[in-house]
Amino acid sequence: MSRRRWSWLPLLVGVAAGAALSRTAGVEVRLKWPNDLLVAVEGEERKLGGILAELSGDGSAEDAVVVGIGLNVTLRSEELPVPTAGSLLLAGADVLDRETLVRALRVFAELYEDWCSVGGDPEASGLLPAYLAQCATLGRQVRVELPGEHELLGEAVAVDADGRLVVRTADGTTTRWAPVMWCMCAQGCAPWKDEFVRGFGRQCEQGHSSPRL
Repeated sequence: MSRRRWSWLPLLVGVAAGAALSRTAGVEVRLKWPNDLLVAVEGEERKLGGILAELSGDGSAEDAVVVGIGLNVTLRSEELPVPTAGSLLLAGADVLDRETLVRALRVFAELYEDWCSVGGDPEASGLLPAYLAQCATLGRQVRVELPGEHELLGEAVAVDADGRLVVRTADGTTTRWAPVMWCMCAQGCAPWKDEFVRGFGRQCEQGHSSPRL
């Protein structure tokens, strides 16, 4: 499988987690591109958890991608790290037992096998339409924070076949922003050489900086 397809891994995990938690816990879980899980708490959208993907290896064929999920399960209002956070408890989930939730997340294995069986093709595997169905970012006005205290404002109009968010500005110009492990410039650079980006504000091997959405 081409490494270019690896940019879909955090999105795949999001689809699996969102579907599993919605079905098992009885709350609607939506996805904020590229790696946040969202729930409604008292009618307000809150961050339920996040996804982090990191490359383990030395650039050889033996490299592996390690994906982790952080999920707020039983946090009460006074325990939240920030006001914009939420939890399954606050969202009124039917199930809070962690072992049950972990078992439900095993649906990831099925989605991953389907995705791998077609060489990581997001359309042939059904991953792209599944992600679009759960994505809360599309159709919204977004702000892309760029290095040097610059920003780009526009509407999130699509997610393309490489997992990139397509943003259309007021003048009709469209730009594409890649998930965190890929260069987010418009120069078509190679993927990050040594490791997946843990956060934003880093530079690709060509020296192009990445933004924050």
